[in-house]
Formats: sequence, structure tokens, C-alpha cells
Amino acid sequence: VSVNNGARIIFCDLDGTSLFELALRDGKYVAIGDKEYAIDAEASAISANKVVYFELDLDNDKALVVIDGKEAGTFGMNKDAKNLARMSYATTEKDEFLFSVQTTRMYVNYTVNDDFIYNSVGEKPYGWDVTGNVLVETKASDWEMNSVKLNGKAAASRKFEKIRNKFVYETY
Repeated sequence: VSVNNGARIIFCDLDGTSLFELALRDGKYVAIGDKEYAIDAEASAISANKVVYFELDLDNDKALVVIDGKEAGTFGMNKDAKNLARMSYATTEKDEFLFSVQTTRMYVNYTVNDDFIYNSVGEKPYGWDVTGNVLVETKASDWEMNSVKLNGKAAASRKFEKIRNKFVYETY
């Protein structure tokens, strides 16, 4: 039994055709859409907890994957899938993997609120434009969200563009 294989997060259409998947194979992440994409070793390092964020752009058949606040890449989605209807966590009969999902959020277009939970502590917030010393700070307990601290002369901003048919999924 392997804990470095078999885990999958799968998005599919009403017929069960896979639109996009993130899979764990031989201790590395693989994105599966219009083809299989290996995700680089730094983003693939396995640890006890992983925070995963997806943006599935249905207009352009692209999927953005962010793992622990680091962009793993933008990948093509399977164009044979007709729509987005279902999301599943899965593994195989031969493999074993523990999913311990604390929170799952799914929303369309964009979110205005950001709790910085998918960011690495001590780094700049993912998706924000920053100048100066702007870093994500740790949360005080599991019930609180991370925060961003602006040290000295610093600024942080984020632009929100209205995008139709973009689906966002994040879990931690």
C-alpha cells in the first residue's frame, strides 16, 4: 500500500467524463486535462498538510492550480467534457490516501474576501500586487484565518475582473 499514489481530485461533467483532475503519482502531482502534465518537484513535495486552490476557466478551457500558495501552473482541460457538474475525491483499490478536508469552497466568477489560508506564512499573499514588506502572518488558532501584515512603508492591492463562467474551488 502506498500513500504517495492514488489520491485524486476530479471534476467531471454529467456523463462522468473528466474535465480536469489533480492526481498524486509516485510522490508527485500530475494535472490531467487535455493531456497529462507533470508538476514541478518544488510544488510536488509531499507533507502532512496541503492547501489546494483551483480556478477552472470554462470559457478558455484552462485550469490554474495553486498548491500551498505557489502557482503550480495553468493547464488545458479536457474539451470532450460538456460541462462541470461534479467534483469527487478518490483513490484506487491498490493505493491508500487520507483526505482530511477542513473546508471546501466553490464559487463562480471571483471572491472579494480573502482569508489568505492558501498562502505560505512569511511570504507575500498569492494573487496580490505588493510593494514593500507585505507578508502573510500565521493564524492564532484553527478557527482564525491568516492575515496580512504591512510592515513600514508598504502597500497591497488586488484587482478583480469580472469573468463569466469561471469556477473556483479551494480546499484545505
